[in-house]
Amino acid sequence: MQVTFLREAEIELIKSASFYEDKSVGLGGEFINEVNSTVQLIKKMPEASPLINSYARKALLSRFEYGIVYRVFNNQIIILAVMHSKREPNYWIGRK
Repeated sequence: MQVTFLREAEIELIKSASFYEDKSVGLGGEFINEVNSTVQLIKKMPEASPLINSYARKALLSRFEYGIVYRVFNNQIIILAVMHSKREPNYWIGRK
């Protein structure tokens, strides 16, 4: 299954990694590695994460307080958001 990040999700990923890198050298890379590992798990089992609305699922990262919001559509995984768990929970609604 092909994975596509919406532009907004890419920006969130980059900003979050930059935030962590500013806190500690190398931490931004560790964040990106965990996002990539989680995306690989999503690819293997796209239906495993719980639905959070009628079309989107959220997979949580282990080490960081982030979740990957995605949908499965036409045999594709579309990453809608890379969101902090304490952020407004539905800010990404409307992304498809």
